[in-house]
Amino acid sequence: MTAKSDIYSLGIVLYEMLAGEVPFKADSSVMVAMKHVREGLPDVQRRRPEISAALAAIVERATSKEVDNRYESVDDMVRDLEDALTYEAARAGDTEGEATAVLRQLPGDARTQASRRHGLARAGLYALAATVLAIAVALLITRLGGDGDHVPSGMGDLSKIQLGSRDARDYDPIPGDEQENGATAGLVLDGNPQTVWQTERYDNAELGNIKDGVGLILDAGRAVVARAIRVSTPVEGWKLELYVANSVPSSVADWTRVGGGTMSSRKETFNLDTGTQRFRYFLVWVTKLAQDPSGRWSTGISELRLLG
Repeated sequence: MTAKSDIYSLGIVLYEMLAGEVPFKADSSVMVAMKHVREGLPDVQRRRPEISAALAAIVERATSKEVDNRYESVDDMVRDLEDALTYEAARAGDTEGEATAVLRQLPGDARTQASRRHGLARAGLYALAATVLAIAVALLITRLGGDGDHVPSGMGDLSKIQLGSRDARDYDPIPGDEQENGATAGLVLDGNPQTVWQTERYDNAELGNIKDGVGLILDAGRAVVARAIRVSTPVEGWKLELYVANSVPSSVADWTRVGGGTMSSRKETFNLDTGTQRFRYFLVWVTKLAQDPSGRWSTGISELRLLG
């Protein structure tokens, strides 16, 4: 067992606390173990839509099938749980209650004690801190009610289609300049809601009347059946269209449109009208921007999830 195996286990515990059930079920423990190895974790926000994107990102990062994408240490996970607990406490209006008492004591006390020890004792204290924080967060979520993203009706259970940070790229075809902050495109798949891919700034909501849109392509690596895309953003009020293809066209006109809408909240789930057809490439195409504090127009995407 490695430290990152422990992190995965803690992520599973957190998932079970939030979802109220285990992520995988099968007829035998061996089959369950194989599911853990081969299948992506079900989307915890689908089971508990009221949880924040930040908390869902902790679960996602801790349980990533790509070991390099997991937290480097339990201490790092504890810090993110601390932040999530603060946020959930604010949402629940619990600034003086039990959750805040936990926050005052952990993981700070655990770090103080751990500094006097090393090895297994230190790891155990961090694991305890993470578990107690997870319990506190789960209790707060229970009180919150439904403050989740807007999910189209009739979608049923959705599971995340696994993508890596290299599976996103910018798309700005002619008459654009064929680049739109491409170096940061992978941030939408890094599991961190604090990192954002940002469009360039334009003179009006219609991208300065220079072009019809700009966007990001998700590459599933193979043709898959995808039913929805979940978009998280720090900015509300902008519009997008969703397209699919099995090779990347040179213009938007050659993609197939399958959905779209307005980001009326900071997290929206959009249906993909693909039926049972399989596609490899998925385009999130921004067609109308929001005004930023500078008075110009732009938008940003913090996370994208392809759901099947």
